[in-house]
Amino acid sequence: MGENERRVVFLVDEGDKIKIDNIDFTGNTVFSDRRLYYAMKKTRESNFYQFWDSKDVYNQASYEEDIELVKKVYQNAGYKDIVVKDPVIETFVANPQETRPEKIKRRARIQIPLVEGERYYFGDLKIEGTTVFPPERLLRFFPWQPGKPLSRAILADGMKTLDEIYRGRGYIYAFMNPEYVERPGKGNIVDVTIRVTEGDQFRVGRVEFVGNKTTKDKVLRRELQLFEGDVLDMESFKKGLFKITQLGYFKIEEDPEFRVDADKKAVDVTIKGVDTNRNEVQFGAGYSQLDGIFGQFSFSTRNFLGRGDTIGVQFQRGGYSNFFDLSFVEPWFLDKRMSIGGSIFNRSLTYADVDQESRG
Repeated sequence: MGENERRVVFLVDEGDKIKIDNIDFTGNTVFSDRRLYYAMKKTRESNFYQFWDSKDVYNQASYEEDIELVKKVYQNAGYKDIVVKDPVIETFVANPQETRPEKIKRRARIQIPLVEGERYYFGDLKIEGTTVFPPERLLRFFPWQPGKPLSRAILADGMKTLDEIYRGRGYIYAFMNPEYVERPGKGNIVDVTIRVTEGDQFRVGRVEFVGNKTTKDKVLRRELQLFEGDVLDMESFKKGLFKITQLGYFKIEEDPEFRVDADKKAVDVTIKGVDTNRNEVQFGAGYSQLDGIFGQFSFSTRNFLGRGDTIGVQFQRGGYSNFFDLSFVEPWFLDKRMSIGGSIFNRSLTYADVDQESRG
């Protein structure tokens, strides 16, 4: 190409798409092949009744995810040292009599060697490093019993609950790490210590909305339930985002952007979205025995002038009856969580010996 330039060309040989014919586990005595096979979610054997499914094509990334699920089956039963060795993959031609290259079907047999190890049981369970909550209060989120099989699920679910509790108090960097100590002697007893690193407590910094060209900031901000300076409760914040979506006139297009100010111990949040259609207009005409020939019109908006107010107008005029209605609802009266509304209407009906008129 030039003195200091070169063209790089990648030649790709895609090969054949190989489907999985059989998956076999070796070394497993605790769980059957079927139990382990159904623990896998993204790697399947090829079946004629699932021809549309792409899970029967070998994919290394999907396979590694499924192996973690197989490990969980053992770890939840107390086999903490389970080892899954590299798979042995054997490929073969499923239709050897076929001579046309494009019609040749290749399949794969996967053999997965396991080393189960020994089964371990709970000894003592304690929590260390907590200053915000008493350790004995946090222990109740771990439904363990001494002498029961050591379960990864019990520890993982308990630490997930602790993480939610700390995040609800603004400790966004709280971290839990389990440590295992095997007791000497027989019995395979393991003492578990959950070490908690709490970090600092953070508060809500600046909250900004981007994309609301019509809707006023305060209409969206009041749904968050969190204000600048409040302790950052992530669960309350998520509920606030859900309520903003429920309004129907502002759509959050992507995850909020969080910017952490370590010096001020605050988190600034930017919520990005767009205003959505908030107006409804209807026209109609027809004939009925009561109204005769009539025409009708209605208009409503759920976000009048970007204030979150609802205004509706309905009008109908016919040979025998006429109808007019104007309604208004303020969902946050005086910026408090209470609504006020009302309507003005005028209805008249003249039919046979009936002459009725109502206003209100």
